[in-house]
Amino acid sequence: MAEHKKHVVHVMLDTNIVFTPKNMHHFFSRQVGTVIRDFATHTDVAVRWMVPAMVRSERIWQMTGLAVGHLNATRNMQKLFGQIWVENEDAIASAISKTVDEQLRSLSTEIIECNVSLVDWTTLISAAALRLPPFSPGDSEKGFRDAVICETIYQRIKQIPLGDETCIVVSGDHLLRETVGKHLGVTTSVKLVKSLDELRNEINFLASPIDAETAQALSFKAGEVFEKSGLWKIFRDQLIPDFANEFLAAPQDVTDIRLGQSWLSLPVFIQKQGSRLEFASIFTIERTGRTWVRDVPQIPQSSFNDDMQRMAALAGLGASADQDKKKGPEPLSGIAGFIASQTPPPPPHDAGLTLASLADYQQAGRWETVALPELHFSFIWSAEYDSTGRISNPRKDRTVAEPL
Repeated sequence: MAEHKKHVVHVMLDTNIVFTPKNMHHFFSRQVGTVIRDFATHTDVAVRWMVPAMVRSERIWQMTGLAVGHLNATRNMQKLFGQIWVENEDAIASAISKTVDEQLRSLSTEIIECNVSLVDWTTLISAAALRLPPFSPGDSEKGFRDAVICETIYQRIKQIPLGDETCIVVSGDHLLRETVGKHLGVTTSVKLVKSLDELRNEINFLASPIDAETAQALSFKAGEVFEKSGLWKIFRDQLIPDFANEFLAAPQDVTDIRLGQSWLSLPVFIQKQGSRLEFASIFTIERTGRTWVRDVPQIPQSSFNDDMQRMAALAGLGASADQDKKKGPEPLSGIAGFIASQTPPPPPHDAGLTLASLADYQQAGRWETVALPELHFSFIWSAEYDSTGRISNPRKDRTVAEPL
């Protein structure tokens, strides 16, 4: 049995999602850890958790700040115990960094780096000067770290086969979500959510099956999208270049193949893969051809009396065979005369009987139009589908010719 293919979901977490106040022991909040563990064994989706390197650095800074606040109290403990486990802020940061990396590995979370050579610094600097998202309006100039996080997200998304896989960015910062949304454009392959609850809903939607009643309703919506988008014409125009042999398939005596009427069926729902629905639209084409039908030669028949005379001549010839041997050759009569009399008259268009005219006579006929088997093609295509029931962004997948 073939292994069940899970839909891959890439989840990128912003700092405000993983942050937990007054906790210097854990990188992730308890809620984030619970969500990661809950989806680790999901049967229909494979979730890949990611944290931008800037988020990791921010979180380590937060955890280090909390730990340093306890440093003076820890030093006072030296008078009681005679030793101290940490001496300075650098040692604290180093220990926290090591702990963070161990926690991320235990939850299979990847740190994604920002390749600074790929950043459009001119656009980023201009956005900072003009206080454009993700930079905050006003005098605070907040937003550089968010801008780096955005660049990191863009770079990673370019490596993801969107459509086949889905990316979800989780951030409580509306400016960051706005920036990512404008940069990527409208697509249901990238989701922008602001909380863990919304994240759960999106992942559960991606994993949810489509029941028969919903599939039937989706077929009508899909038909409108398929027609209005013009995608069906792209399929149709590639048929003859890709399936020339199928169009020319016909019996050996049929030529001049012509195409007749064609029609497109309502899309049939095939399957749901994450946020994409797959459909099959059947395209049918009628065909005709021409075949040469030979006429049966009609040899003119003699009158009844002439036929009787010939029969009598044949009977007499048989009865006088011995006498013929004695008498010798007779003038042209008897069997020789009978054979000559049975030669059919030449075709009406030819006054004399020649080999060429006789061949024409034997090949005489007419062209007849015959119906050929219809051709059926399955246009396999997919479209994005969101939790509101909207179908958009149809995409051509493949064409399959049904056997004749």
